[in-house]
Amino acid sequence: MINKCRVFGSIQTSRFDGNSDVDLSATFYSEHDPLFAGENFMNLYVECAK
Repeated sequence: MINKCRVFGSIQTSRFDGNSDVDLSATFYSEHDPLFAGENFMNLYVECAK
Protein backbone atom coordinates (compact mmCIF):
# COMPACT_ATOMS: atom_id res chain seq x y z
CA MET A 1 0.00 0.00 0.00
CA ILE A 2 1.13 3.52 -0.71
CA ASN A 3 1.93 5.57 2.37
CA LYS A 4 2.54 8.90 0.59
CA CYS A 5 2.48 10.00 -3.01
CA ARG A 6 3.78 13.43 -3.99
CA VAL A 7 4.11 15.25 -7.28
CA PHE A 8 6.93 17.64 -8.08
CA GLY A 9 8.40 19.50 -11.00
CA SER A 10 6.68 21.54 -13.69
CA ILE A 11 3.20 20.19 -12.84
CA GLN A 12 3.24 22.63 -9.92
CA THR A 13 3.99 25.62 -12.14
CA SER A 14 2.48 27.54 -15.01
CA ARG A 15 5.09 25.90 -17.31
CA PHE A 16 3.18 22.59 -17.25
CA ASP A 17 1.61 21.79 -20.63
CA GLY A 18 0.62 18.85 -22.84
CA ASN A 19 4.26 17.98 -23.52
CA SER A 20 5.24 17.86 -19.86
CA ASP A 21 5.77 14.72 -17.86
CA VAL A 22 4.49 14.13 -14.34
CA ASP A 23 7.08 13.45 -11.65
CA LEU A 24 5.95 11.30 -8.72
CA SER A 25 7.61 10.27 -5.50
CA ALA A 26 5.91 7.42 -3.65
CA THR A 27 6.70 5.73 -0.36
CA PHE A 28 5.14 2.47 0.68
CA TYR A 29 4.21 1.22 4.14
CA SER A 30 7.27 -0.66 5.38
CA GLU A 31 5.51 -3.25 7.52
CA HIS A 32 4.50 -5.25 4.44
CA ASP A 33 6.69 -8.00 3.12
CA PRO A 34 9.11 -6.97 0.33
CA LEU A 35 7.30 -9.06 -2.31
CA PHE A 36 4.02 -7.32 -1.51
CA ALA A 37 5.72 -3.91 -1.66
CA GLY A 38 7.36 -4.81 -4.98
CA GLU A 39 4.03 -5.90 -6.43
CA ASN A 40 2.47 -2.59 -5.34
CA PHE A 41 5.33 -0.67 -6.93
CA MET A 42 4.91 -2.51 -10.22
CA ASN A 43 1.14 -1.95 -10.15
CA LEU A 44 1.71 1.78 -9.64
CA TYR A 45 4.21 1.82 -12.51
CA VAL A 46 1.82 0.02 -14.87
CA GLU A 47 -1.11 2.25 -13.96
CA CYS A 48 0.94 5.41 -14.47
CA ALA A 49 2.14 4.19 -17.85
CA LYS A 50 -1.42 3.97 -19.22
